Amino acid sequence: MNKTIKILCTFNYGQNTCKEIKFTPRGIEVFHLILKGKTSTEIAELLNMSKSGVRRHKEKMLLQNNCTSILELVSKYNRFISKN
Repeated sequence: MNKTIKILCTFNYGQNTCKEIKFTPRGIEVFHLILKGKTSTEIAELLNMSKSGVRRHKEKMLLQNNCTSILELVSKYNRFISKN
C-alpha cells in the first residue's frame, strides 16, 4: 500500500496556488535529512538504503509536488512552514 502524506497549504506559489505538499513516510525521512544538509551518500548510509534508492525518493518527491529541483521543493516547503 502506498501511503502519501499530504500537507495542505493556502499560500500562492508562483502563479499557481499550492494545494498540498505530498510525501511518502520514507520520503519524509529523506526530506528531513536533505533539510539538514546531508548528501545522498550520507542519507543512504543513515537510512540503510542504496544511493539509487535515495535518488528515486528525490525524483518521486519532485514529481508529486510539481517541482523541477530539490531547491524548489525546499522553497515550497519553507513557504508553507512560514505561513503556519
